[in-house]
Amino acid sequence: MRGGDAYESKHQNLWRRDAHLSVYQALSLMIAFAILVLKLNDKNKK
Repeated sequence: MRGGDAYESKHQNLWRRDAHLSVYQALSLMIAFAILVLKLNDKNKK
């Protein structure tokens, strides 16, 4: 069972890291999108 537990915990850690990465990617995408929208709004106002 020990080997299975080690395998499971390893995969849980990988999953956690991937989850953190995806959250970071989502945030950076949202920020980039917001900047793009703001730039477009500035162009439209002028």
